Amino acid sequence: MKKVFVTVTLIGLCIQFLSAQGVYLGPRIGATFANAKVDGDNEPDFDNRTSVLFGGSLELGLGDYFAIQPEVSYIQRGFDGGDDGILDLAPSVTLNYLDVGGILKLKTGSSEQLSAYLGAGPSYSYLLSGEVGGLDIDFDEEEIFKRGDWTANFAAGV
Repeated sequence: MKKVFVTVTLIGLCIQFLSAQGVYLGPRIGATFANAKVDGDNEPDFDNRTSVLFGGSLELGLGDYFAIQPEVSYIQRGFDGGDDGILDLAPSVTLNYLDVGGILKLKTGSSEQLSAYLGAGPSYSYLLSGEVGGLDIDFDEEEIFKRGDWTANFAAGV
């Protein structure tokens, strides 16, 4: 119990020290609502897949008006196949990704005030594992899944 108390106290002191230096550590927790769309004559009816997102971010202040925010997240994406007979062999797809990205923020004021910000930056998603119809994906044999993907992120907030 004493070790837990000392550890929690040290973490709290470190976070307070970093906040005073313009460095902020924050959790990323949320939900994802993924789906798929196929263009063509026989368009299957996919259902949304709701899953989790969790990770962390670190905001590094660069003066009163700029900040860099690197982020790391675990995201689960995929879709559930409909009952239209097209996806009888693989009724659902679950894909587990590790996202690593960063955002450059332009802020309207210092961190002591309530301020707005705009931001943009790249993100790289790496496909860790997945299932198709309850069977694990063997990435050495399956060439239809791309392991990595670059995206552009945009942010705004108060």
